[in-house]
Amino acid sequence: MTPGTRAGATGRARSRLVKLALVAIAVVALGWCVHPLDPRAVLVLARNASPSWLALSGVAVVARFLLWGVKWQRMLARRAPVPLSVVLRAILAGSFVNLTTPTFKLAGGFVRAAIISRRCGWPMLDACGHAVADQGTNAIGHLALYGLVSVLAARGLPPGPMRLGLVTSGALVLGVLVAFVVFRGPIWRLALRPAPNRLLARLLRREPSEEAEEPDLARVLRPLLGPSVSRTAWAQDVGLAVTSIASVCISNVLVLRAVGVDAPIPIVASAVLLSYFAGTAAGIGGGLGVTEVALATLYAELGLAAEAAATGVLLHRGMFYAIVLGCGGLALAIESRGQAPRRRPPGLPVGASVSNGDSPRSPRP
Repeated sequence: MTPGTRAGATGRARSRLVKLALVAIAVVALGWCVHPLDPRAVLVLARNASPSWLALSGVAVVARFLLWGVKWQRMLARRAPVPLSVVLRAILAGSFVNLTTPTFKLAGGFVRAAIISRRCGWPMLDACGHAVADQGTNAIGHLALYGLVSVLAARGLPPGPMRLGLVTSGALVLGVLVAFVVFRGPIWRLALRPAPNRLLARLLRREPSEEAEEPDLARVLRPLLGPSVSRTAWAQDVGLAVTSIASVCISNVLVLRAVGVDAPIPIVASAVLLSYFAGTAAGIGGGLGVTEVALATLYAELGLAAEAAATGVLLHRGMFYAIVLGCGGLALAIESRGQAPRRRPPGLPVGASVSNGDSPRSPRP
């Protein structure tokens, strides 16, 4: 075994140990959260949960991915049509990777970009740009929805720290989004400057091309910030992202009703959005442990019965994991079976090769 191979094997083993340690910590945190409750009461509530409400909750989780797929397909279509089946497989495969690796959702975005690049014959840098735009609109939609529901949720709470926290954080988030919309143009112009592009080139370990039609950073950010994306189209992207993320909130409302809790939608939605953000920020695969602990804690702070809230959290997250691991694992297996032939980009002469992901790009609209 060469020194390089030995170092690579050591690095992979260390990475596995880190992942196992993170999962163990997450499971311990989840056990610590549930331990003060009556485990038998939680088990009884789970066994007696309404199957019809649980089924509807599962449908809402599936709807989350379908709406996400429709949104991203619309965004990709500004460059070239992409079948919805390919888009959904890319999303599910990326979600599977996000759920099984502690990468702050970065690895899933790269997987989505790689699948689109391979299936459609796009340069990898351009495919990454569309993955960034997809994730960016998802994040904006998440924040916009939280800004709205947090204010609505606060209206139903008595005066106190929780109410003040929801109003303050919601107003702050909406202010940041307004600032982003206002400064979208200047941010785009910054992406055209040499300095940030030299920094990106160093991060990617590639030499910036003097003959490139467009700087690398602009190629990555064009699908999200570029002038070719109208305000109307951008608003529609964010609107679909809001609808997709709202499906997860509705799923939680339905699963709580399955265990006998009829909680107001804004209350549940604000807790879900905060908890999912905490899980993403923690970087653990899929927010395992962090999301569940945060959600159960917030439910209790917002006045929901502890055992019923914990049961709802465990049922929803179990259903979510099952759907993502099952469907996402299948999608990743399908995409990993073999290399699909690259489609010839428009305008590429017959006999010309496509290499290193730097094939000529199709004309921008």
